[in-house]
Amino acid sequence: MAFESIRGQTPELTKLQQNVADLEQESYEAESRVSLLHQELQAAQEADLDAEARALNAGRKPPKQKSPEVEHSLKGASRRAEVLRPRLALAQHDLSAYEAANAHHLAGLIREAKAEKSHEVAELAAPLAKALGEYQQPDLDLRALRPHLEAPAQENHGKPADSVHFLGNFGRNNAFGETVGGQTLGQIQAIVAELAALQAGAQDEVTIVGRLAEDGDGEVA
Repeated sequence: MAFESIRGQTPELTKLQQNVADLEQESYEAESRVSLLHQELQAAQEADLDAEARALNAGRKPPKQKSPEVEHSLKGASRRAEVLRPRLALAQHDLSAYEAANAHHLAGLIREAKAEKSHEVAELAAPLAKALGEYQQPDLDLRALRPHLEAPAQENHGKPADSVHFLGNFGRNNAFGETVGGQTLGQIQAIVAELAALQAGAQDEVTIVGRLAEDGDGEVA
């Protein structure tokens, strides 16, 4: 249901949304009931024909038919489903009209809810960003000792190279091979640090490094 971030703050909106949800559920159940009764009616008609044929061949009076009762139920269910369709359409129209008339007020409430959540996110992200930095520090320290830990390289008597090329920038974000979900720990720390900055209102948006997962419709999950 839409506007979950401000649920409870707008009773009229909640009432209209619930009315639509209830009618959608009723309509689904009514249509399912009609479909089921159609199948039952066909089966009852075939059973009535078979029972009548057997009785007549045996010289007996045909039994009471069962299909008329099912047909009566189908008629009532079909009528209920027909009435629910315009009821649902009217409820959806009322909800849409309310959203249009109160769009600015709703947007303000949503922005306030976002601001409150940003503080919660920042409070959770700050210690994680610090812990990620501390987790990577041993790698930086070992890298400083690497020349003393590795065996001396054999002397190269070949022709000196004209230049040395590095593929891309080299820093904390890509210095280590350890990754989580396709991101280096440095990149993850950078993202978490940006989330932690939300508490101070340092930025309105967070830029995510790398690809985001998408759902089946191509929307960001």
